Amino acid sequence: MSTLPFGINPNNIHQGPGNLWFNVPVPATGSRLLIGANGSPTLGAAWVANTVYLAGSQVVDTAGNLQRAVNSGLSGTTTAAAGLTITTTVSGGAITAGTIDAAGTGYVTGQLFTVAGGTGAVFEVSAETAGVPSAISLVSGGTGYTAATGAATTAEPTPVWAATIGATTTDNTVVWECVALNQIYYAGAIEGATTVVMTPKIEEIMADQVAGPIDNVITAATATIEVEMKETDMLHMVNWFAGGIYGAGTDAGLPTGAQNYQQITFGGLIVVPKLSMAVISPRRNNLGKFVVSQLYKCSQADAVTLGVTRTKETMVKVKFSGLFDPTRPQGDQAFSIYWQV
Repeated sequence: MSTLPFGINPNNIHQGPGNLWFNVPVPATGSRLLIGANGSPTLGAAWVANTVYLAGSQVVDTAGNLQRAVNSGLSGTTTAAAGLTITTTVSGGAITAGTIDAAGTGYVTGQLFTVAGGTGAVFEVSAETAGVPSAISLVSGGTGYTAATGAATTAEPTPVWAATIGATTTDNTVVWECVALNQIYYAGAIEGATTVVMTPKIEEIMADQVAGPIDNVITAATATIEVEMKETDMLHMVNWFAGGIYGAGTDAGLPTGAQNYQQITFGGLIVVPKLSMAVISPRRNNLGKFVVSQLYKCSQADAVTLGVTRTKETMVKVKFSGLFDPTRPQGDQAFSIYWQV
């Protein structure tokens, strides 16, 4: 009879500290929140022109915001350098191929373009050397067209990216949704433990013929993060403070040298801010590796308490409650945790 190994593995004993990050990207199902070598969250890879992206892929746009592919498709081309002239060959009244007559520069293999003054034919760079095309081919259009001469223009321009969470951008055949702005910020110093709580509500299933439960089922669930922050930065607090509006400026009525201010006003029926947050903690005896816990979408759950006293720093004690995303698969709608091994 085989026996299970017995022993204690100190590598599996974790001890903080925990570092709290707000407004982090939400990974697609099957992916994880990406972090750098020092444990800070990263937005990920930059957008690339003329590339096939699968639904759920995430890229960083030219403004530094995170975009997620709603569908699978081909991204558009980048703006090409002017000066490309095309001479075509003709077969059966349609353009079938082309050669470079006077090459432009700044092209990549696979790049699509049209020719100014043409009839809508779309070409593709088949080969290039140092950005200078050496061969092209026809992709579509151009029936009856015998020659193309003029400056090259792109078939699909670089997209104008949406900069509002949830807004979409059409990029050739890919539709992107803005999922995070380039505003990841660190909560700074905290007091005590950052507590992550995952609570399934399990109901027992009974049968009248049996004295005890015969099965059980999850009927609800909650995921929360509780923290006591020491740094009271109003510019960042307003991103999660329900009912608050941030303002900053200069008030000439204040004393000279102390007229600049930051302010949060409170009260009224305004939209509750929602964001993604993560607790990232270095592994105790695995240098450069981390434990990463994340609420995909959350909001303030309880009252915000600020204690002001002479004998102790002012703390901001707050609890965040996860919101479930019904567009994600069951089992991955609110929270994830992973560690690097």
